[in-house]
Amino acid sequence: LALQWIQNNIQYFGGNPKTVTIFGESAGAASVGMHLLSSQSRSLFQRAILQSGAPNGPWATITPAESRRRATLLGKRVGCHFTNDSELVSCLRSKPPQELIDEEWSVLPYKSIFRFSFVPVIDGDFFPDTPEAMLSTGNFKETQVLLGVVKDEGTYFLIYGVPGFSKDNESLISREDFLEGVRLGVPHANDIAAEAVVLQYTDWRDEDNRVKNREAMDDIVGDHNVICPVMHFATRYAERGNKVYAYLFDHRASNLIWPLWMGVPHGYEIEFVFGLPLNDSLNYTAQEKELSRRMMRYWVNFARTGSPTDPADKGSAWPTYTPSKQEYVKLNTQPLATDRSLRAQICAFWNRFLPKLLNVTDNIEEAERQWKLEFHLWSAYMMHWKNQFDHYNKQDRCSEL
Repeated sequence: LALQWIQNNIQYFGGNPKTVTIFGESAGAASVGMHLLSSQSRSLFQRAILQSGAPNGPWATITPAESRRRATLLGKRVGCHFTNDSELVSCLRSKPPQELIDEEWSVLPYKSIFRFSFVPVIDGDFFPDTPEAMLSTGNFKETQVLLGVVKDEGTYFLIYGVPGFSKDNESLISREDFLEGVRLGVPHANDIAAEAVVLQYTDWRDEDNRVKNREAMDDIVGDHNVICPVMHFATRYAERGNKVYAYLFDHRASNLIWPLWMGVPHGYEIEFVFGLPLNDSLNYTAQEKELSRRMMRYWVNFARTGSPTDPADKGSAWPTYTPSKQEYVKLNTQPLATDRSLRAQICAFWNRFLPKLLNVTDNIEEAERQWKLEFHLWSAYMMHWKNQFDHYNKQDRCSEL
């Protein structure tokens, strides 16, 4: 509706309805991606910018069945005991908004972070299929796309519910808190899949290192929910010959109030896109003011021409992202620099391996699960026996025989 209003009225504000660019960050970026996917929206804009979010993220959509389950449960939590949809909706609408807000998180199917109770539904209308299926078949708007992520996408979410994390200290994470954090960060994973995540992200040379455990949790939450979905979206779009421009924003603002361990948190490129550093009262550095000017030019150039390249970069063109080279630029106070294959190895784990592992292991019979458990217990017992035997061999009486 809003996009249609813009089409009808943008001319009265000096705009051109044929050159509308939509952009958003986080859930806003996922929404932008959804408009790229839906045939109902495609004709209402030309280009799109996605900042730290994508419609194929694990948090961005749910099935109709899950949506109904959550709505029904919310109804029960606030005294709306109806199975009829119309009666349930009418009852929910009669409740004070704060009452609904207080109960909304109780409808999630598991304890988690970076999951949201009521999100867009794969309804067969706006979405004829899942975002992943539509991306795989090329069922999306053919156009230019600018997208990217920040360096530490996960840290912002860790302080809202993961054991051991706090904005008020160094958040040095024990092994126990790390293992619990994995279950919260990948809530849909079964035991085998969760173990695979632990295996992938643990430095087994130093598994009890609290700093490394903290950094691993940042990577798990950021990779799983933002970076790998965004880069997968970029690859799918580029495979169809669309011009895609990718970035990594890795500058930590000099006046950032969050602790140093949080790095460059989710959402903290926005102030540079909107020119906040140009406000002298906010005490940004001269270099940060210039970075903000550059980023505004990149975004405007893209909206105007379909390419973010800025002539002021003195020949440093922003390369297109392709499935083979996977080039992206780094946005910071240094001159524009290009790199390749952002988190490509780890994203293969999330985008290729883990879905297959979940598909296979979700169908394992209980007997096989029990066998695996007993095998682990037997392995632990044998290791204990070996340690005892080695200890016995080292005793003096044994060596004298």
